[in-house]
Amino acid sequence: VAPAASFTDLAVSPGVLYTYNLITVDGHLNESARTSFTVLTPGGAPREPQLHAEGRGGWGVGFALSYNSQLWWKDGATTWKRGKDVGYGFGWKLLAGALTPVYSDSNTISSYVFTDSTGAEYRLITNTAGVWTSQEAIYVSYDSAANKLLFPDGSFWVLRCTSGSSEADAGTKYPTLMRDTNGNQVILKYLAAIGTEVANSSARIDFIEDVRVQYYINDYRTYRFTYNTDPIPHLTNVTDNIGSRE
Repeated sequence: VAPAASFTDLAVSPGVLYTYNLITVDGHLNESARTSFTVLTPGGAPREPQLHAEGRGGWGVGFALSYNSQLWWKDGATTWKRGKDVGYGFGWKLLAGALTPVYSDSNTISSYVFTDSTGAEYRLITNTAGVWTSQEAIYVSYDSAANKLLFPDGSFWVLRCTSGSSEADAGTKYPTLMRDTNGNQVILKYLAAIGTEVANSSARIDFIEDVRVQYYINDYRTYRFTYNTDPIPHLTNVTDNIGSRE
């Protein structure tokens, strides 16, 4: 029973198809007809990251490919295309995580959605003086004033990349700095949005720098990403300078 117009189910598991029955009730306890709908929760079985950026002391961050299987929706006679291509293929993402604002109107943010490396999504709906917090067990928070994503273990991400208006995921934020409680860090840079020359304005990773970089060869990039010249540039190669097994 939900007294408000929204409902959050905190008991679901990732990668599971759930069926919900919806009945609305007015102030006189008159019930509407029952409406049923199904929802496939994102994520699923844990998957190994394609890349693992490392800091000192064993700390690190995984980057994985994820695929959104809910690319098309049919509502009556209308088919909706909900999938996006940001440079990794239609419906695919390569990331450690991202944060997307949700607007109640053109100017008001009603919540944020945090997407982790598996593609699982968590809503940050509790706003306390500009700090948005999730109610799910991940308990991640976003400090909008500092532009930081805060995790329960004390680590945080600085989100200095925001996809531009020419991008399919316009407005989505990506981490450019990841740091643990001991000051170990991972640095990222992203390519410019389509039609611009402004770096850190797309989901397409340019390079990742971590503790294993080899400055003596005059290259600070642990991983380098190469894209083609498609209208939406697509990832064609990932090169590492450290001889790792990824």
